[in-house]
Amino acid sequence: MHSQQRRHQYLAALGVTSWLPRAELAGAKRSADWVHTFLHQDIPWDESDYEESALAEPISHTAPAPVAKSAPVTVASLQLTEPSPSAARVAEASSTKPNLPVADPSQGLAPVALTARQTGTPVAPFRLCFWLFKELWVVDSMPHQGRGQQDPAYQRLCANLVRALGKDAALTVPAYTLTWPMLAGATLDQGLEQARIAVEHKLKKYRQAQPAPKAVVLLGEAAAQLVMQRDEPLDQLRGLAFSYASDINAIASLSLTEMLRIPECKRDVWHDLQPVYQG
Repeated sequence: MHSQQRRHQYLAALGVTSWLPRAELAGAKRSADWVHTFLHQDIPWDESDYEESALAEPISHTAPAPVAKSAPVTVASLQLTEPSPSAARVAEASSTKPNLPVADPSQGLAPVALTARQTGTPVAPFRLCFWLFKELWVVDSMPHQGRGQQDPAYQRLCANLVRALGKDAALTVPAYTLTWPMLAGATLDQGLEQARIAVEHKLKKYRQAQPAPKAVVLLGEAAAQLVMQRDEPLDQLRGLAFSYASDINAIASLSLTEMLRIPECKRDVWHDLQPVYQG
């Protein structure tokens, strides 16, 4: 008991709290009876129980074992790639693999035939201007590049032509310009057939929304060929009355642009449009 008292006092001087187990520990030897009533404060400090030599002895500190200096980490030491197999293992693996036929590189790959997309019969770029008057519709072929209907002289000539034919020159709807091709892209189908469909679709919408005219005047080769869906040149179509609808005739002549450039051709236009004037 006295040895335990000295032990507790020694540890207390070092700032360490010590205690003895009083409860029965599983698998441990039974503690003595005095342990259950032991309190180290009950026994006074007895300095004679300690030997000065024991207290004077310095506490030995065991130096830690030296740690071997590790080698620096390199890319090679990380072994980022799998180690190369030995020659024996490679030979063993190759002997177990079946012999597969090897293609002859000299033969090459069979060429693949690419079929070009059919874009229909090509058609030259054009612009059509639609003028809808009360009794007369005018479809004029305009240059692909230019001001067109925005030119005041162009508008005056069209209005004067309608008045000369004895019709009212007041527009029922604003003039509309159809430019072809409508989209950019060589792979798109914007050939002759699609152009005719676009022109017919525009006129069909006009017929559904506006009163039917007495005649349709087609000025220029593009207007005559696309509206009437004919392939003949303009010289063979001029002055001929075509049946556009059940009670609507269509007549072709020179364009407004040609009349502005060559004023003398107005006489020919007047001759071509006589069926409209007389009707």
